[in-house]
Amino acid sequence: LTLVDKRKLKAKLYLAEVDAEGRRGPVFVAGLDVPTPIMGIYAFESLGLKPNPITGKLEVVGPEGGYLL
Repeated sequence: LTLVDKRKLKAKLYLAEVDAEGRRGPVFVAGLDVPTPIMGIYAFESLGLKPNPITGKLEVVGPEGGYLL
């Protein structure tokens, strides 16, 4: 697993279903030992969403759920 700061970690991956902004779909979940759960960009993208860094809100950019490549 490569983090945004380019660090590489070994982690177990799981398949889960996520619901965000009323959209639901399958995503990969990495088992990480962190104090606060982290939702990665891949999870948002698989739901057809992207975070807007200016407004802090999620924007719809595509169809919801189902793309696991």
